[in-house]
Amino acid sequence: MKYKVLYLELLEKAFRNHHIDCQITENTLFFPQQYIEATLEFFDRTSSMLMVQMDVTFSIGLAKHIVESVAGFGNTPEEAMENAWKNFINNCFHPILGAFFTNEFDDQIIREEKMIGGQSYEVVRNHLGIRGKLPENFHDEWLHQFEEDLAEYQFPVGIHWFRFYYAQHQQQTSVCEVLYDNYVWKEMQERALSYNYCPGDDFYSARVLYIAQSKPDIKRMARIIALAQDEEAALIEYGLSPLDAAKAYLFIQHAFGQVLIKRILNRCSFSNQAIINDGENQHIVPLNNEFFYREALSLGETIFKEGNSRDIELLKSIGISSAEFNALNNALKEGASLEGLEGASFADARMEIPGYTCC
Repeated sequence: MKYKVLYLELLEKAFRNHHIDCQITENTLFFPQQYIEATLEFFDRTSSMLMVQMDVTFSIGLAKHIVESVAGFGNTPEEAMENAWKNFINNCFHPILGAFFTNEFDDQIIREEKMIGGQSYEVVRNHLGIRGKLPENFHDEWLHQFEEDLAEYQFPVGIHWFRFYYAQHQQQTSVCEVLYDNYVWKEMQERALSYNYCPGDDFYSARVLYIAQSKPDIKRMARIIALAQDEEAALIEYGLSPLDAAKAYLFIQHAFGQVLIKRILNRCSFSNQAIINDGENQHIVPLNNEFFYREALSLGETIFKEGNSRDIELLKSIGISSAEFNALNNALKEGASLEGLEGASFADARMEIPGYTCC
């Protein structure tokens, strides 16, 4: 535990040295302006040599957690942890800093606009993180091959990250690992095995982290709503228009309220439309036509399926403010029982959204 606290404090110092406001609370590093949290864990992976694994997790959205896992080696556990920390700082810190916190240190990263699957993304990546001794003829053609292959794939709108790790020894590939949003990307790994690498007699490894963003990201917005004091203002600062900020706030709240109620009442049903007052007129709107509602409903189910307690807590903090949850709460206060409310039907949602336009 003492080492985890020590390195969390070092992480806090690293961000503060880059002019980012943050503070440690209950073994979590919190960034109040970005609504992001970071945690850190060590694991003993010693086999033939002493090795530790350090996982640094950045919670950037509900059900969206970047986990950067780095290895450290040494003669003692302390040396191995220090080695892992240096590996993280050299390979992972600056892409995350540049993607979510500041563009003040862009000399430490590569920032580009790229087309991926026909969608424009802002992509941040680190300069190659190298361990070992590179061969004299080292080149990065293999990295360009990866980027060309990556551009062929379509991903859901939002934030995604890709980690590519390659290692070789005595002219032979020893590791070729590609991760997509923390998970092994088997199809891309198979492609990557055929890239044009640079064989050498000595061991070397190369590691690169890409973070690609295309707004809006429903998971990021949901976390902002859960943690911000002025939700709509925070969504506008994130990059939404005032209209979209109002829609995102109300539709995400509405969807999360439904997800919560479905876990309290069996066989309950909800209207598939909303009545929206734009200040002059009323609109009867099919809810499934609204991106924010549709995506938030799916996200809510994902959060409960994955079972992350912090994500569930934040989902609840949003959902209990919905009109439907308020109606359920009032019925219980007036003496209704949960058993008596089984099979309840909820009326059309009513919302005030000045200047509303559909979708």
